[in-house]
Amino acid sequence: MRQPKQTDISLLLGRWDGEGGFASSRVADAGELNVSVRGFGKLRWPVSEVDARKLCKLAQPARHGYKTETRLDKGIRDTWEVGPDHLDIGPMAWPKTLERHLDRIRRDLGLPRTCRLKADLHNLLIYTPGQFFAPHQDSVKSKRMIGTLVVVLPSRFTGGELIVEHRGESLRASGSAHELTLIAFYADCRHEVKPVHRGHRLALTYNLLAEGDTTAGDVDAERLDALTEAVRGHFAQPRRRVDASTREAQPREAPEKLVYLLDHEYTGRDLSWKRLKNGDSRRAAALRLVAQTLDCEVYLALAEVHETWSCEEEEDRGYGGYREYEDEDGDEGEEGPKGAGGPDLNLIELIDDHVELTNWIDAEGRKAEGSGIVQSEEMFCTTPSSDFKPFRSEHEGYMGNYGNTADRWYHRAALVMWPKALAFGIRAKHSPRWAIRQVTVAPESGVTGKARDLVSQLLLVWNDATRKDRTPDLLGMTLTATARFGSPEVALAFLVPFPLSI
Repeated sequence: MRQPKQTDISLLLGRWDGEGGFASSRVADAGELNVSVRGFGKLRWPVSEVDARKLCKLAQPARHGYKTETRLDKGIRDTWEVGPDHLDIGPMAWPKTLERHLDRIRRDLGLPRTCRLKADLHNLLIYTPGQFFAPHQDSVKSKRMIGTLVVVLPSRFTGGELIVEHRGESLRASGSAHELTLIAFYADCRHEVKPVHRGHRLALTYNLLAEGDTTAGDVDAERLDALTEAVRGHFAQPRRRVDASTREAQPREAPEKLVYLLDHEYTGRDLSWKRLKNGDSRRAAALRLVAQTLDCEVYLALAEVHETWSCEEEEDRGYGGYREYEDEDGDEGEEGPKGAGGPDLNLIELIDDHVELTNWIDAEGRKAEGSGIVQSEEMFCTTPSSDFKPFRSEHEGYMGNYGNTADRWYHRAALVMWPKALAFGIRAKHSPRWAIRQVTVAPESGVTGKARDLVSQLLLVWNDATRKDRTPDLLGMTLTATARFGSPEVALAFLVPFPLSI
């Protein structure tokens, strides 16, 4: 497969960019927040060096997760933590202040009025001189979690800058001795806390929860018409392929699917039509309307993208003494890409790529079965995967006549659609067991009515569908189905892919 190109569909969907950004930074009056810590009492602003050291004695070293484990590794995360059970956020004016700022943060993040943000207190973090948090992504702790809110408390410190990155852009925020600094960002954004030089950095962290629907409202009619015609043309226009042996262009059938890669990452836990982020929600709304017009089925799915590039090595910059790590699949965190801390690479040419789709969700929000096979002519994106941070990477240097290639893996999500008329055949390729079961339970007996139509569609893809699944279970299911057909010729056609052994 080759890299998705900036086709009409990619460009048209790219126009539905979000009105907000990936992160937000604001300040608030410190006098409206009252924080007490069990065993210490009420915090006074700005927090003094003496009080900060006392708080450290009541805290625990902060841990991070690695898949299903929870680890203490100061090479990745070096800070002190006080859990929410030991914190008391006094009433005063803070709830109303926080609600007001959350509404502004909602707008900053490009979320519609149909969505409301809530903040669930996670912990209090205390950074002493030299402490830091290496680059990472936050875990998604619930289906409603869409991001993270950090409230840096008033204290005097240098260093300790919070840096949030997404698709090559960054937001940098420090703190203040007199005001609260609020930083909010989507959960898939990579971020880090640089080492503190002097003083103590204190921050409350919250899980940012979305209530209601993040799907954008109105869709521009003129843009929608143009997108509809582009998608119609995609499904109607046969593509041409180059024969590897003759190098001649050969005709092939029109694409069965349209797969559009979204610009934010999601996990199996938080992937939902109602929790799409910023521009993703607008593009999803547009494609759902196109699907209705063209009588197509539309799905959400997770996409794991694997790319192989030719490359050149650049200067090894390292990570300044600490390792990068990354969250994965809702776990608390994971060590970073293989090769992290190794040579920086200049990618030259895409040699090959592969996309696997999983965790399908239909238009009604239900889990569904779908085909994980994606052809190059079916793939579109506005932002190429190479603009993202890979969750894993491997580099092979020169090995005589080959080598100096980089393999990179990315977590993305995708909108997938196909004409309803092709739905049975597409699913059959992915799951022959499901397909033969549908034929078996079709209401009419014999090769008539609905059963006849299903049999005709299934025969077109049966050889390919069974190539990787010729187990006794599938053979038994096939024999049961063919017994109902009343046609030896059709039964034989279904049994041909299964090798006979004596």
